[in-house]
Amino acid sequence: MTSLLVNASRIAARKRPNMRSLRTWAGIHRWTSIISTLFLLILSLTGLPLIFQKEIDEAFGSSGTLAEVPASNGAPTLDSIVAAALARHPGDTMISLEFAKRWPIVETRSAPTPDGGPTRIHREVIDLRTGQLTTMPQRRGPAMQFLHTLHADLYLGLPGGLFLAGMALVVIAAVISGLILYPPFVRRFGFGTVRTRTRAENYCGSTCTI
Repeated sequence: MTSLLVNASRIAARKRPNMRSLRTWAGIHRWTSIISTLFLLILSLTGLPLIFQKEIDEAFGSSGTLAEVPASNGAPTLDSIVAAALARHPGDTMISLEFAKRWPIVETRSAPTPDGGPTRIHREVIDLRTGQLTTMPQRRGPAMQFLHTLHADLYLGLPGGLFLAGMALVVIAAVISGLILYPPFVRRFGFGTVRTRTRAENYCGSTCTI
């Protein structure tokens, strides 16, 4: 009997560090999951409508549009648009042209030198149909803009974006701790085993006698 107790205590002593480690990982998994759940829910609820923001804005008539222009003999060439933009800013060099995906407009960027700072860059939005200066239509309606800002930085600017990046690290910690906790609980089951019995049925099946 004494030898059995000694052996049992030795086995328990060997298992104690593992149990302590599992409790630590369980605590990490529990709290990282709880903390990140709220922000994952916010990102999911705001991100799903943003996938269809164009269709939603068009359905509610809140998408930006350009003014109608009368039919003409032809649209101006890109060379003439660039030349006119440089003529409005003598001495500038054209740095880049950015074409909008949803509207026939182009945004020109010119500066005295290609390596000039952002404060020296001249930006102009030009209608490709007429070659005239215009304004960039609003990309999103008020509702979609609200969801986009909430999704991007929680209306906190750069600190909000960094905070969400920290929440991403918390989610990674929750996933890693979950992967560490998973094998000890399923090692007695075969891979892909579907457990159809409830916990009470399993307990009764192992302890109850007829």
